[in-house]
This record gives sequence, structure tokens and C-alpha cells, in this order.
Amino acid sequence: EAEAAGYASKQCCRAVPEDAAVTMNYEPVTCGAKSCLYDNQSAADAAGYTSDDCCNAVPDGVSVTTDYAPVTCGAKSCLYNNPSEAEAAGYASKQCCRAVPEDAAVTMNYEPVTCGAK
Repeated sequence: EAEAAGYASKQCCRAVPEDAAVTMNYEPVTCGAKSCLYDNQSAADAAGYTSDDCCNAVPDGVSVTTDYAPVTCGAKSCLYNNPSEAEAAGYASKQCCRAVPEDAAVTMNYEPVTCGAK
């Protein structure tokens, strides 16, 4: 059906089956490489994702800053545009590290470092 509507299947997110029994709580998550948005982990599970595939999302209506200072948070290294988004998604600042911006010019030298008091 997606292809008939002009979409390639790789542009689409997995749907929650209509007969799936899911919880009704609103704790949004994004899952997979396409950051597919679901109302909660129960819905994401029904669509075929596991909690390892998903990160907490910023709930609708929550105000966050719009600056671009990317951070990664938690054991899954969930990526957010800035600390304000990460906090709105439920992370404390000590759970996050600054991330390298996608447009940053970096060398290909392998010289690992760790930063901060984690």
C-alpha cells in the first residue's frame, strides 16, 4: 500500500497491528534507524521493536531550547539535539555526554579519549 501511495518501503515505519494489545500511557519513544515514533514502548514492541532499539522521545507539548549542542545519553547512546531535549526525554545531565556534531570535520586518527567525570 505504501508503494501504491508513492512511498518506498524504506521510507516507512512499522505499523502497530490493529489487534495488538498495548498500554495507553503516553511515554513516547523513537525506534530504529528512521527514528520511528510510537506512543510508548508497548506500541513499539507490538510493531516489532525491542527496548534495545528505542530511545525516549520528547513528549508533545514540552518546551525545549532550539540550540544545536548534541548530546548522547544513557547506555544506548540516545542522541538529542541539546541537553534541554535530553532532560525532557527523562535523562539527567550526568547521564549525557557531548556528541560530535554530524557536520564536524574530524580526522581519521584512532586516538580514543574519555571526557568528563563519569
